Amino acid sequence: MKYELYYDCFTSYHTNGKNPSEMIFLILQYLEEELSRYVEISKNASNISNGRDVDDKDEQEL
Repeated sequence: MKYELYYDCFTSYHTNGKNPSEMIFLILQYLEEELSRYVEISKNASNISNGRDVDDKDEQEL
């Protein structure tokens, strides 16, 4: 569960000499997931506004 990772990062920070690397990695993963989700939403919105079905693939992806 994501909450466990979050709390594990705080525990690691306080027990490993205030090293923020695990928290930075967790934030990086979160940003990558959110950006991927946003790109997918944008593609779907673009397809809809161009009159294409949401499930249609861009020609570049084929």
